[in-house]
Amino acid sequence: MSDGALGLSSNSTGQRGVRHFRAGLGRPSESKAPRLSVSIDHQDYHRLVRLAASSQRSIAWLLRYGLRKLFDELEGGGSQLELPFGFCSSVPNDPSLNRAAWPSTWARGVHDLHPYPGRFAPQIPAQLIEKWTAPGEVVLDPFCGSGTTLLEAVRLKREAIGVDVSPLAVLISRVKCSPLADRDLQAVQASVAWASALVRGFYNQLQVGKRSPGQLLLDFRDHYPRFGLERPSIIPDLTRVDRLAAWFPRESIYELSLIRDVLEQCALPAARDCGLVALSAIVVAVSCQESETRLRKVRRQLPALATLRRWIGKIERMLSHLKHAEPALRTARARVYQGDARRLNFLPDNSVDLVVMSPPYANTLDYRAMQRHRLTWLGLEDGWESATEVGSHRRYSRGRMSDTEMEYEREISDVLAAIRKALRPGRLCAVVVGRSKVQGLPVDGVGCVTRTACHHGFAVSEVQPAIRAAMGRLTPMSRNVGSEQIVLLRRQ
Repeated sequence: MSDGALGLSSNSTGQRGVRHFRAGLGRPSESKAPRLSVSIDHQDYHRLVRLAASSQRSIAWLLRYGLRKLFDELEGGGSQLELPFGFCSSVPNDPSLNRAAWPSTWARGVHDLHPYPGRFAPQIPAQLIEKWTAPGEVVLDPFCGSGTTLLEAVRLKREAIGVDVSPLAVLISRVKCSPLADRDLQAVQASVAWASALVRGFYNQLQVGKRSPGQLLLDFRDHYPRFGLERPSIIPDLTRVDRLAAWFPRESIYELSLIRDVLEQCALPAARDCGLVALSAIVVAVSCQESETRLRKVRRQLPALATLRRWIGKIERMLSHLKHAEPALRTARARVYQGDARRLNFLPDNSVDLVVMSPPYANTLDYRAMQRHRLTWLGLEDGWESATEVGSHRRYSRGRMSDTEMEYEREISDVLAAIRKALRPGRLCAVVVGRSKVQGLPVDGVGCVTRTACHHGFAVSEVQPAIRAAMGRLTPMSRNVGSEQIVLLRRQ
């Protein structure tokens, strides 16, 4: 890791649990910077972990902070080193510490509840929200995706509104930003127990590998009434099973079906949605799809109960993160709607204080295609058409370069027209735009935004790299911010 000239590396394989950190203290202009090694024993390391969590920082950041303080002391003639615990009380009040630059500990876990392609770094909306709004004001994300902006807005005590054309995105965002009551937790635990009994009972009565597919389906359907369920909803006939078997091991098909139908019986919407998001999060891992962003098929065999165990593990982690987030999620409200960002007529005029959005980049992803297996298992196949996607890869990959950029500019223009009505005069719209290509030629996303902004009563305040909004502090969630730009538009 590095921070200017303060390079930092760590080696955790020291003797008797000693952690060794090595850092350079030189200025950027110095070719040979002095080096300093710091060793921290096991007990002090865990104190450092607790300090990092309480200060909403990484361990490396705290060490760099201490080394920078030491460097300033040395230049001023002093030589006292207080690393890292001597400055514990001064960390929250230090003017160089912007707490919004990093999500809090619980927020990091909630951000990772569900994988989602194209998600931007949470530091970006966190910085924008804290700088341009006050607590209680309204933040809108018309392309909310997995709810990154919404969660940061709620964390900072702002009201959040999210809109997305994907019903899966709406479900994920709603679960992330909604507190779970005790009865919801009990309902989730009851669903886990019921699904576990149902799946294990199915395997106890059947030997899956020794049945024909047709006989197995009949036995599977007969298994439902024994546990108080009517019939399978996702796999009503053998044709559907065969179609799913092209992408899923048969054990996964039956376990996913049983879990899905148990969750449908849950009477509490928050608990049911939580279970469905956990189910959706594991779908790709138990399928033959290569990865979250690659639709290539690979061979994957899973033993019996592997899908059930993976889902239960995901549920446990989700409940742990959401339980820690529950007090913060009750301080502000998040409303999530399924809809088109080009048609925001359901929002009152002049009701939004800040817009933070990252529209899909032209010809980059086809979100519906990437999420098709999840949509199948959640019963959301009919809730979304690819034709409504802004920047859809399936549509743009077939056109000419000139037509693509003009069409993308028209889509952005429609989005800005809808946003202008909802945004208060004088307030900002922050657009995160990244690079994309059509037929090997780049699409000028920043130009599409800036050219259309003036036609809808916006003035371009600033264009800056998104990495600046993330304060240059890259985490595993923000490795992709280097090529993105933020365009700040002010409504006239």
